[in-house]
Amino acid sequence: MAVQVGFVGAGGIARAHLANLRQLDGVAVRAVSDVDTGRAEEVAAEWGAKAYADCVDMLERERLDAVYVCLPPAAHGSLEMALADLGLPFYVEKPIHLDLVVAAQVECMVREKGLVTSVGYQLRYSDAVAAAREQLTDRQLALAQGFYIGGLPGAPWWRRKAQSGGQVVEQATHIYDLLRYLAGEVETVYAVASTGAMTDVEGYDLEDASVAMLEFSNGAVGHVVSACVLTGGGEPHVGLRFDGRAFTIKLAGSTLDVADERERRSESFPQPPGDWMLRADSAFIEAVRGRNSAIRSDYADGLRTLALTLAVNKSLETREPVSPAELLLAASHGCQ
Repeated sequence: MAVQVGFVGAGGIARAHLANLRQLDGVAVRAVSDVDTGRAEEVAAEWGAKAYADCVDMLERERLDAVYVCLPPAAHGSLEMALADLGLPFYVEKPIHLDLVVAAQVECMVREKGLVTSVGYQLRYSDAVAAAREQLTDRQLALAQGFYIGGLPGAPWWRRKAQSGGQVVEQATHIYDLLRYLAGEVETVYAVASTGAMTDVEGYDLEDASVAMLEFSNGAVGHVVSACVLTGGGEPHVGLRFDGRAFTIKLAGSTLDVADERERRSESFPQPPGDWMLRADSAFIEAVRGRNSAIRSDYADGLRTLALTLAVNKSLETREPVSPAELLLAASHGCQ
């Protein structure tokens, strides 16, 4: 029997997931919800599904096996709680929330129900990332660096920190997540930022650029540099670099560079970026079917990445060092 899937949100990221589900056997999109009813109806028509303006109405009326949550960051929370309460597996786009307390409550419910969940950290499914992870195994890391320097996304909500969380939480989160995945947990962050370069942009209240210094639990140190000021020019830079005694490992897109005492080589992995999301979608659907899970980021893992990026935001505000683990512990108070 086909896995019966519902979608909450029918925008661009939802369309990408829907295109992937077309490539998977035994998947039926049964219902689509969006506040833009025309958009919901358009997607529903493509699948022979039912369109809804209200996701609560959708959940009450439909018998679903899993739900995709494709909403802007500020819209998360109550829906995931409802899904957990119903015992419905869900795939949620990053960041999972802007409020760590609410996200921790969702994680507690998910854990109590033993639900299958997945978070949209699709870069974890890259062959280049897998190769970097293998290369870093058993190496003593001294320095880890991450970069997300680019332009300003077009969505109006992205420019409002109260709605997006800012670049660190909404966009550079992929870099912070990969640092956790490849280098280990971060014990302390200290961050600073600049503003004033984007005063002509209507509705913009974000940091223009930030630098977060990181102290890892394994003793390594590092930093993440992010900026969204290159709209209309400049040279974007997104990637990671890892250094230890006599080795350097660099990761950018689908290219991995390794230099150590034995060799210097550059390897390009012939994998289109869309394949990363396809693998994430396939892993989620297979887990919903009850087969061996290949999910590389579940809700609990997404919660730890959220704690890290929110710790950076807090340090930006206070100019003080912040512990992600302590933030998460305080947010999880009362959840066993």
